[in-house]
Amino acid sequence: MDVGWVYDGSLYLLELSSRGIYRREISKRELDNASDDTKIDYFTDFLINKATDSLLTLSAIWVNSDKGNELRNDYPEGLQSFNNIDSINIYFLIRAESALIAAFNDSFRGKFRGKLLLFDSANNGVMTIDNARELLPGIAITI
Repeated sequence: MDVGWVYDGSLYLLELSSRGIYRREISKRELDNASDDTKIDYFTDFLINKATDSLLTLSAIWVNSDKGNELRNDYPEGLQSFNNIDSINIYFLIRAESALIAAFNDSFRGKFRGKLLLFDSANNGVMTIDNARELLPGIAITI
């Protein structure tokens, strides 16, 4: 994730992306010929992997594993203990057609919700810059 902050006891993790990030998985030719469903599947898998990596890294710190202890000093003090966090909110900020954003959001939420519930949180999604300005507290988003 690109940006993280704690606001009122809630951890916010934000990935600043464009729809083009799924091009890492498929070639330009495949992308141009892919159905929207294929694009959504590739993109959703990428988002899930990014979010899962972030949660696993934080978990290693929180459970005091050897690797987590190595990483601990690279993170702000407020993130070094899960006891400091009331909820985890994971969002992806992307530019895409509104129909694709809605589809990405539905797919990501459906596939990722169970993982986030392990942390007693369920706030996650894919959004536009305008949505982020309205929904994400404690941060000013400008382009």
